[in-house]
Amino acid sequence: MDWLHNRWLQWVTSGVLMGIGFLSPFLWIVTILGAAYFLHLAISEMGRKSLYIGSWLAWTIKVSIVVFWFWSTYPISWLPLEAAKSQILAIGITWVAAAITIGLCGPVVVSGVRLFRKLFADHKASAMFLLTPLIWVLAEIFGSFAYSVLAIGPGGYLNISFSFGYLGYVLAEHPLLLLLAKWGGVYILSAAGVLFALVLLHLSKTKQMAGYGIAMLVVVYLTSFVSVASPVIQATYETRISIIETKTDTATLRDQAGLHRVRENLGEAMVVALELDPAYVVLPEGSGFFNQKESLGSEKFQFQLRYNNPQTIVIDTEVITLPVGRVLQAYLYDSTTDQIEKVHKGYLVPQGEYLASLFVLLAKWFGYSAVIDAVKGDMGLVPGNLISQAELPSEFPSVLFCFESVNPLSVRRLTTERPDQPFVAHPISHAWFNEPESLWYQLDQMLRVQAVWNDTYIVSAGNFVSSKVYTPAGTIKTPTVVTAGDGWLVRETTIAIE
Repeated sequence: MDWLHNRWLQWVTSGVLMGIGFLSPFLWIVTILGAAYFLHLAISEMGRKSLYIGSWLAWTIKVSIVVFWFWSTYPISWLPLEAAKSQILAIGITWVAAAITIGLCGPVVVSGVRLFRKLFADHKASAMFLLTPLIWVLAEIFGSFAYSVLAIGPGGYLNISFSFGYLGYVLAEHPLLLLLAKWGGVYILSAAGVLFALVLLHLSKTKQMAGYGIAMLVVVYLTSFVSVASPVIQATYETRISIIETKTDTATLRDQAGLHRVRENLGEAMVVALELDPAYVVLPEGSGFFNQKESLGSEKFQFQLRYNNPQTIVIDTEVITLPVGRVLQAYLYDSTTDQIEKVHKGYLVPQGEYLASLFVLLAKWFGYSAVIDAVKGDMGLVPGNLISQAELPSEFPSVLFCFESVNPLSVRRLTTERPDQPFVAHPISHAWFNEPESLWYQLDQMLRVQAVWNDTYIVSAGNFVSSKVYTPAGTIKTPTVVTAGDGWLVRETTIAIE
């Protein structure tokens, strides 16, 4: 059984354990065990090569599991033939590059832990418990920054947004531990997860104490299935929200006939949505219900005329062309006051809404210049100028665009800009994906944590993904289905406003 003591196999094992908990809500505890095993290896005696390359390998494997949903984009049916042939290579390069880059977190954690154990040689145990959580969180933030370097391009910039794989997200599966997010979001949850792992590591040192560790592990895991009563919110009033959910693929939007059909279908859905007398109507990202290329006066007049002067606020989004380039613009229309507000998407999806510069260079190096030319028109978005939402009227919701939820600070920014906002509208579209279950699970965890941290409701409206309501208590509500039509269905929900 000497193979069990092989250092490389041990690092691989820790990576698999750390990653697997992001695939299912029932496996979250496995990631904590993986973190404990990783920290055990980090303080073990071994050569520098085994230590630093091994930790990089472990974290790379972890991330490769976490972002395995990259492959759910295959096949991309709307791509031109010359691009379709190379999509497996393109997805593979993107997946491997992301895993290797964020995998640098491993050596960062190891370096930090070993440095502080050396500096505080007389208090190694105390240093481990006090400083390791901080080192781990900083390493995760470093990984986000490293990914932003990889993703630099016309629509990308340096940031610390890409948070897939943060340890704290698995703790969100425990209803009591999730409440820790009130004091620091996923960052405090990651620190708590490391402390949990350190306690398990400490208890595993002797057979006598190991029993207590196993008992604690079992109790914590089993209590994650216990429902926690949501606090009763003393609501000033309740507001009704209609949600239009769609199944509009990218290919349909690439021709005028398809676009016209989509707008007709959305018109039918809007009739149903407005019959519910909602205060708000939220549509998925890229719906284009309002033709933002037409004059504002014309669109407002047609809306009032067709729908008999409704009293509501509509949240719509569409890609438009401005002097800075093509941007995704949210169009918020209050039919009661006849007021229109616009905000732009600021954090874009690499290889989805723009092509990262390094990716373009690699594609051209492999001889795929024609492919880049074929798809760059669909992926040529840039961040807009109207990023701040601080000046939106108090009755308007904040807008969290698709994929911006991966930034742990995104909702924090919105609620800081507008503490009095009624809720966060989250228009999303997953038309590129083919049932990405692990992606949906991870995004749910991110949004739950952000809703708890910022004490706000987040209401999503989805294209090719179910619409949901994320509550300040950390629960997820599925809005009630009212009516379904051709490529659309209307849901409704109510939220309590303090």
